[in-house]
Amino acid sequence: MLVGCDGGGGGGGAFEITACAPLGCSTPGGVQVSCGVTDIAVNQELRIAFSQPVDLSSVNNNTFRVQDPQGLTPPGEFLLDANDPSILIYRPQLSFDSSGNPIFGLTQNSSYTIFIPGRQLDSGPYIRSSNGALNSKRLFCTLSTPFSPIDLNPGPPAVDTRVDVVATYDSNGDPETFDLDVPALGAVNVFRTSPIRFTFSDVMNPGTLVNPVTGGSSSLSVFVDGDGSTSTTSDQVPIEGTFSLSINTQALTTTVVFTPALGYPSAGNDPSAPRRIVVTLGATIADLGGNALVNSGILTFVPESVVFPPVSLTENFNGNGSADLLSTGAFWSAPNGLGGLTLQPGVGGGSGVHGDINVPAGVTVLLNTDSEDFSGITDLTIYNPATQVRDPLTQAPLVATGGIFEFASVTIASGGTLRFEGSNPARVFVRGQCRVQGTLNVAGANALDHDGLPCDGGAGGIPGPGGGAGGQGGDRPPTANFQNVPGLGDIVTPQAPVPACNPVLYSDVNGKPGVGIPIPNSLTPIDSVGEGGGGLAWPQPVTPENFDFPVNSNDVSEAEDLGLYSVTFGCGIKAPGSPGGGGAHGLSGQVADLRQAGGQPAAAPPEAPGGDRVAIGIGPDERTLDPLQGYLRGGAGGGGGGGHLQDTRINGFAFINCFVTIDGFPTVRIIEYVASSSAGGGGGGGALQLQAGRSVTVSGVIDASGGNGGSGIAVSVGLNESPPSAMGGGGGAGGAVLLQSQAVDVANQAGRIDITGGEGGQTNSAAFSRGGLGGAGLLRIETIPVRPTSDYAPIDCTGGVVGCNPANFGNSPVFPDPDDLLNPFELPVGDIADLFTTAEWQSSATGVGRVSGAMSCWLQPDGNFFVLDFVEDEVDGGGAITNPGWDMLVQVAGAPAPVSYRLPGALFQGASVEDLAALLPFPPVSVRFQGARTLEPLDSPCDVPLAGAESPIFPGSVSGWVEHPAELDDFFAGDPTRRPNMFRFMIVFDTRDPVVSSVFQGVDDVTIQVRPD
Repeated sequence: MLVGCDGGGGGGGAFEITACAPLGCSTPGGVQVSCGVTDIAVNQELRIAFSQPVDLSSVNNNTFRVQDPQGLTPPGEFLLDANDPSILIYRPQLSFDSSGNPIFGLTQNSSYTIFIPGRQLDSGPYIRSSNGALNSKRLFCTLSTPFSPIDLNPGPPAVDTRVDVVATYDSNGDPETFDLDVPALGAVNVFRTSPIRFTFSDVMNPGTLVNPVTGGSSSLSVFVDGDGSTSTTSDQVPIEGTFSLSINTQALTTTVVFTPALGYPSAGNDPSAPRRIVVTLGATIADLGGNALVNSGILTFVPESVVFPPVSLTENFNGNGSADLLSTGAFWSAPNGLGGLTLQPGVGGGSGVHGDINVPAGVTVLLNTDSEDFSGITDLTIYNPATQVRDPLTQAPLVATGGIFEFASVTIASGGTLRFEGSNPARVFVRGQCRVQGTLNVAGANALDHDGLPCDGGAGGIPGPGGGAGGQGGDRPPTANFQNVPGLGDIVTPQAPVPACNPVLYSDVNGKPGVGIPIPNSLTPIDSVGEGGGGLAWPQPVTPENFDFPVNSNDVSEAEDLGLYSVTFGCGIKAPGSPGGGGAHGLSGQVADLRQAGGQPAAAPPEAPGGDRVAIGIGPDERTLDPLQGYLRGGAGGGGGGGHLQDTRINGFAFINCFVTIDGFPTVRIIEYVASSSAGGGGGGGALQLQAGRSVTVSGVIDASGGNGGSGIAVSVGLNESPPSAMGGGGGAGGAVLLQSQAVDVANQAGRIDITGGEGGQTNSAAFSRGGLGGAGLLRIETIPVRPTSDYAPIDCTGGVVGCNPANFGNSPVFPDPDDLLNPFELPVGDIADLFTTAEWQSSATGVGRVSGAMSCWLQPDGNFFVLDFVEDEVDGGGAITNPGWDMLVQVAGAPAPVSYRLPGALFQGASVEDLAALLPFPPVSVRFQGARTLEPLDSPCDVPLAGAESPIFPGSVSGWVEHPAELDDFFAGDPTRRPNMFRFMIVFDTRDPVVSSVFQGVDDVTIQVRPD
């Protein structure tokens, strides 16, 4: 509506402003038009009426100026009224942020000047009429924007929803002609990929419709209803697609278009109950004025009915395009000796029955080598139980025991950690690839630092899997009768009295040795050696059976007999207990380093010995780290530090005779009693066998280092009192790492594989005594120099690549490298060949290492179908298979051509290969199938996340692994929303019976029959 005003002057032939809305302008008889209304909304358009039609090309930001207080021009557009070209419209621009929320051209609670030059007052340029006349009157107003957005098209909006319908088909059954833009409600035979067009009768709030970044919508949704009845929604499956939005600011309409990602599934073959497409329009949809949609709710239409013929999907292994190489270790596309290509058993890697594990950044996953059922991992993006192969009889998860894990693939992202703990070495088999970008951790734990006050010595560090624990630190000598004795400067503080300690055995005050390495091997151990020695307490008894620490202030006899009260050091006992020794493995652990400020006292405990690698007997066989011979062992633990009475003092005369009293007391007595417990030793590094059927890539860290011994912590005590001084524990020895794969790729950087021994802990006194350094562990890498598949080249030995001669180590990826073997005590350096060996990878003699396997990518036939029906076997009257629902050809030694796996054959006296294989304790080949439902096209069928925001799979639709694909039809019985529309297979070879495996030499074509519906 225009608010009339008299521009005044100029006569009927003048081209001038005659009216403006909503400004209510009025300047009768004048040459300048001003505004009676100065408050508008942020999205309100201005309508200026001229006496003649306007030439829109003359309208721009110079002839129609809108400016904020900073002189900036807000975004907007100029247009003419469609019904009256003499009315010029200025409309503030409407845009939207990344979430679809509106951004208006004008800012609320701001001010703007509106200026249209007139030739009677201004120099121009001017708005012109369509016949070239110049505007004669000026318009000048100052406007404010206090009002919220208004509804540009008053009243509640409605939506018109339309689709395209197939009118006729050609002779091939393909759509030929179409009826376009048919109302969607009740439409039939809707084209299988028709977009759905929603046209709203107003400028809508896009935030209530579409997210422009994701193309998703929280208020609009599209489903397929499996039985065509919308009375129940449990059988409705979402149809993935993208929503796009556009706004026509001139027509004041909003259009949303839904494009289905996979199209609509067929309506099916039952005309009485066709599948329907259900479209929901949510009640939250609103226009800019907040008015809700008048026709929200649901509408349905029927898609085309497409009849799909049965399809036989065949994998012939001629190329690896359908191979999921992440989970495949068997040789896909290897020559079969008959002029073709085949799938052949690999060297190892295991069956993959425990599924895939993916450790993301910032996450630590802990697995136990004694018994692990994976139930502690609840995030399906890390570990999805659906990837497990369950017990075929009970369907129970297969628990990993004895340290043996059989994963299909392992990925540890940068910043993620996969940690193993338990008493058994970690034997990690990976059917396909193991990618260590973060940390694979079997390290021994550090012993905790210790302040010397507790009665008990510090606990030893927990070992890595299969390693030796660190020894406990020595207990605190008895203090019960020295608590708050009047006149004694003991260490008890009024703020925090320490407990009274009463060790029952002298040996309790000695540091405990670490746990050693079993010899001659871990399978038949008769002894345990190589442990770091525990530090002796000080003072020691005169005779071993005599437990005679001072029990009260008058009891000075033991230390007197030992001559421990030093006149040089104020008649005090200056020697502490010994720190612990380092554990041994590939190298010996180092002896403890006992030091004293001001020189070593004449009487001091012997330094704790380090573990001896000679006692372990590390020879060529032991360096193979062969678990089947018991040589996969972790490092020995470091010893704990000894408790002691350092800084305990009597009332003797220093520098003369400590047994001549100086305080007038008639007898010698203890005037300062300082008792200290000590820290524990570090845990030995664990043992790891990492065998991957395809490749091991280490750009992160494999950590099998020994733990550090605990150190002493300074503690505050009372005035004139000496603090306790906890002695450090010895370091645990490094563990053992055995890497086996077709290709082992370790980044050529120091520290990628860490088998160092732990550092010895140090005391908190000024002298810095230290526990012994743990010895380094062992590393072995086994690869295949020449591989039967083309996707891996022979090993390149240039530049010191791992897998070549260890003598050629340059910038070693193994830590320690030769220089790191130098230790702080300058003892002889070990040869790198003592620690690191290489060899050709060959199949194990028995066990999991003789198992390998392959997995296909996800497979789908072409076409817009809803589900896949898998074909059952056809059998004769005797139950023999005549037409298998799935089959494969196997290469049998001596046969002129591959034979059927499932059909009866004369080659085996009428039995099928499958039947014979089922009778064997280790079937030479096993096949399993898995289904899932995807909601969108697969960009990469070989790289499909099964869960999480990036997954295209309908939640909960990944089936378990089954022996026959027809089992997938009823796997989710009663829940059609999870029926699969894609599947994959895996084939596992078990060569534990060498006679049988020599007969079964590979797999040719695998064929699965499906009926898309």
